Amino acid sequence: MMRLKFRLDEIMKEHSVTGKQLAEDTGLRPQTISELRRDLRENIHKEHVIRLMNYFKEHRVEKWFEIVE
Repeated sequence: MMRLKFRLDEIMKEHSVTGKQLAEDTGLRPQTISELRRDLRENIHKEHVIRLMNYFKEHRVEKWFEIVE
């Protein structure tokens, strides 16, 4: 079965950003960042994705999502 993977962890590593720093800078809850980073959420709010895209200046959707089997 295929699924959509959110690639926040990889992007954070590329930019050398910690979860605490990201939460403080974006206003997202640390728990939200942690769950997104570990790809534990079934649903992701569009506003969270847009906020993260703007923070990292990474606006290509294919950078953020990967289809995995």
